Amino acid sequence: MKGKRPLKILQSIVLHGWNAGAWYAVEFSRALQRRGHDILFMTPEGGIPAQRARQAGLKVEPSVDLKRWSPGLVRQNLRTMKALLARERFDVILAHWGEDHLYWALVLRFLVSEGPPLVRVRSVDPRLPKQHPLNKVLNQRWTDLLLVSNRFLRSGCERVLKLDPKKIALVYPGLDVAAFSERSEGSADAKQALAIGKDALVVGLIARFSPIKGHRHFIEAAGQVARTVDKAFFLIVGFDCGVHQEDLETWVEKAGIADRTRILVLERVQDLSGIMAAVDLGVISSIGSEAISRITMEYMATGKPMVCTTVGGIPELVVDGQTGMLVPPEQPAAMAEAMSELLSEPERLLRMGALGRKRMEQQFSIEKQAHEMEEALYRLCRPV
Repeated sequence: MKGKRPLKILQSIVLHGWNAGAWYAVEFSRALQRRGHDILFMTPEGGIPAQRARQAGLKVEPSVDLKRWSPGLVRQNLRTMKALLARERFDVILAHWGEDHLYWALVLRFLVSEGPPLVRVRSVDPRLPKQHPLNKVLNQRWTDLLLVSNRFLRSGCERVLKLDPKKIALVYPGLDVAAFSERSEGSADAKQALAIGKDALVVGLIARFSPIKGHRHFIEAAGQVARTVDKAFFLIVGFDCGVHQEDLETWVEKAGIADRTRILVLERVQDLSGIMAAVDLGVISSIGSEAISRITMEYMATGKPMVCTTVGGIPELVVDGQTGMLVPPEQPAAMAEAMSELLSEPERLLRMGALGRKRMEQQFSIEKQAHEMEEALYRLCRPV
């Protein structure tokens, strides 16, 4: 930022709930604010993003709720947004969800004579953009920059929206790696706290209980691993989201690993460090999603090796054979083979974990993300 003035940035995210996209927005906003930029986070009052943004020391503007589209509320929102632009004089607007994007495009196109550039952030939704003509107009003509979180999203947006590659910026998510304690071995104390034997080789799956996270495939693979790796123990952590604890227990019983599996049902929490400390091998068994795989990044930052499916942006995080092993989705036999191979080589587990931590420090730190985000916005805004 040397020689350039700080930017005034509006982050607009319509969500009430919490997901990887909201986390991405809050984290890089906090990092940009530390670099001297002025950030205003526009999100509905009472939602988790508003709470987390305030906890991060960000200013929050809760004056609009863009999820509802009744005619009266739309008119009110548009007036409020126009007044906000007149009052704050932003250098750039970042819209993180479809509703935010459309609303701000309408305001900038039809209600103000001169407004800041509009950036559409596509960080979390792995689906391809819709090929509707209005969507192409919205992205090609009414949007100044498309910002994506991995090459997987970038290629899809280029192909479907027919965008000039210069109108797309790739900024990977980043972690405050220093905040994560690197532990080359599963902590005996952490295992004891979870009522797991200290000599167990703990294989952890941390994900919401959703069909897209592939729990059934993981449990089938775990049953195969249990027949060849005596010390293997399986830890499943998450919360109900389309798949229930009773479903998991049924699958675990069928796989014959009920006595070697622990299912923890938690609320949505930020700090999983105690659970991660108990894990020797992290697993992502997803069959889709994972545009941002935050848990993969956290495992790597903690120095844990991974077995992951090749979905979303995961192959851009995990280097196959170096920081973990990649397997096709929905193939329990391939997952079981990779898990068994790594569990049988403790020294290799340690080497992979250390390389994963190093990769996070070099390629996916919050400092690197903030620098790349800043450069992309400066190229767009050209402030003096």
